[in-house]
Amino acid sequence: MKKLIVTIFLLLITVQAFAGPPCKPCNGDVRFSLIPDTDDTYDIGSSSKEFKDAYIDGTGYIDTISLGVSLSGENAAGPSILNEAATSTNPTLVPNKADPDTGVGWSAADKLSLITGGAEAVHIDDSQNVKFLNSKWLQFVDNAGTGTVPFATVGADDTISLGAKVNLIDPTDYGEDAGVTVSGYQFVSSSASDGTEQSSVYLIDGEWIVKLYSESDGTGGVDTFKQILRGLEGEAAILEMWADDGDDNADKVRIRIGDGGGITIDGYETGSWVSNVEYEFTDPEYTRQTKCFGFTPSSDQARLDDSTITIDNTITRVVGSGGAVVLDVDPAIENGAFDGQMIIIQGTSDANTVQIADNCNAQLAGAAAMTLGKGDTIQLIWDNGETEWYEVSRSDN
Repeated sequence: MKKLIVTIFLLLITVQAFAGPPCKPCNGDVRFSLIPDTDDTYDIGSSSKEFKDAYIDGTGYIDTISLGVSLSGENAAGPSILNEAATSTNPTLVPNKADPDTGVGWSAADKLSLITGGAEAVHIDDSQNVKFLNSKWLQFVDNAGTGTVPFATVGADDTISLGAKVNLIDPTDYGEDAGVTVSGYQFVSSSASDGTEQSSVYLIDGEWIVKLYSESDGTGGVDTFKQILRGLEGEAAILEMWADDGDDNADKVRIRIGDGGGITIDGYETGSWVSNVEYEFTDPEYTRQTKCFGFTPSSDQARLDDSTITIDNTITRVVGSGGAVVLDVDPAIENGAFDGQMIIIQGTSDANTVQIADNCNAQLAGAAAMTLGKGDTIQLIWDNGETEWYEVSRSDN
């Protein structure tokens, strides 16, 4: 009977400890897990009865954390989550708690701000567009890794300025049916005095080849337009015009401006440049010339009897081969290259003359043959319809 009473007494003590009023605080070791009998029901402390500190060596699995203060790590330069209202200038996710005005902020629904020094530097909107603060530079680390290269910024007039040379790997695509496009824009203000050069150049390997030239007019505009094609020192500046893609069968014309200022115009035929080219002026009222205009003569052509003079140049020079010769077999002169072509044939020897007979594809004035001695000349024009050279003038020098 005594054993039964002792057992009942111990059982009552145990029930009182776990099911009765709160037990007295104890500092003894806990040697078991504290597991509630129902999920998501009981609290540890309350808003008015809070535990002071919690020391947990392990992982805390928590569905939601509501902080009354900021959250940060022990490291003095560690990250911090600030319990403040996030704005575009006030970050709440701070990488370094010692620098609380630099980090990630929020400006509106689905819009983030990257903030430095309390100012918004980068904005990401709700369409995932990345925007940089106006008037600031987008920069890249330089090739040496010791500095930066300013790439682009937006000015007050909403234009983009580039701060470094740009190497285009692929050609610029303006899109289909783009209409008039602008490859560059150069602003000129009234601060630039009248006559100051305002130009744009295209460089290849440090040497400019083409210059679009103008001068400021002193009022914020420009005048004195020029397009300048440059040759290097001792070389000609060359302008070529192609009728198609420039293959060997293309119609091409080349204008060369020599180092001394002379102009040469060549045509392209069957894979090589030739000087005998057709030039067409569409309905000019008149042509005015203020300086001398000349043609490069051919070298002396040695002609045999009954041979044909070849038109090498506008001025073709001839000499008899081994003595005086007569050209009285059609054609005495090579047929013209185009209707209206004009030539001058010049003799170079009084001993070895060249006589051109009439009516041998050349209709001469008065049907009189022309004997070309030293310095003598005859000028002819080609009639493509008649397949004849017609004499314009002659000179017996």
